[in-house]
Amino acid sequence: MNRIKVNLQQSITVLAERGWSKRRIARELNVDRATVTRHLAANAATNPALGSSGVGPPPVEAAESNAATNRRRL
Repeated sequence: MNRIKVNLQQSITVLAERGWSKRRIARELNVDRATVTRHLAANAATNPALGSSGVGPPPVEAAESNAATNRRRL
């Protein structure tokens, strides 16, 4: 079984945390979309910031609490 290198794994994770789509990550890193999907699915349980789908911004609850915090600072 082929394994992707650690730096590629980290790149996939970081780009997904930034909200990039799986398709965009695959295109940018020159890997198959299935590879991106498998990697994110395997890490979804260990990284709750990726959400349940494995890609995208944090869950809505976190975004709402950040908005409330920002309002208090103003």
